[in-house]
Amino acid sequence: MGTLRLLRNFLIAACLSLLSAGRVCAQQAEPGQLPDAPGVASQPSPSTARHEAVVFHKKVFWTLVAVDAASAVADAQLSRAGLRMFPTGHEQNSWLYGRRPSLGRYYATDVVTDGGSAFLSYKLLHSRRRAFRIVGWGLPVAATGGHADGAIRWAVLIEGR
Repeated sequence: MGTLRLLRNFLIAACLSLLSAGRVCAQQAEPGQLPDAPGVASQPSPSTARHEAVVFHKKVFWTLVAVDAASAVADAQLSRAGLRMFPTGHEQNSWLYGRRPSLGRYYATDVVTDGGSAFLSYKLLHSRRRAFRIVGWGLPVAATGGHADGAIRWAVLIEGR
C-alpha cells in the first residue's frame, strides 16, 4: 500500500497546486481604471468593433504543464518497473511505445507527445475563440489524466503482487 499512498498524495498535491495557482492569478488582477466621463461631441463617432483582450493565465498553464510532466515521469517509472516484474506482460499502448520499451523510449515518446500537446495548447489558449481555448485547456488535462491512470494501474498491479 506504500506506492498507492504515495501516488494518492502526489495527486492531492497536484490538485492543490493547481487550485493555489488559480487563486494567485485571481488575486493579482488589478481593478481597472474607471473610464473617462462621456464628453459632448459635435459628430457621433463611428462604432468600431472592439476585440476583447484574451486573458492567458500563465501560472495556471505552466503549473498544469509541470503536473503533466510529473505524472508522465511517474507513469514511465511505474510502467518500466511493472514490465520488469511481469516478464510476460506488455505495454498497453504498444502501438506508440513498443511492446517492451526501455525507460529512454518512454521518456522520448512522452517528451514528443506531451511537448507537442503543451505547444498546441499554448497556441490555442491565445485564440480569440472560446471553443479553441476550451480545447487548449483540455489537452494538458487529458494528458495528465492518461498518465495518472497508467501510473495508478501499474501501482495497483505492483502492490498486488
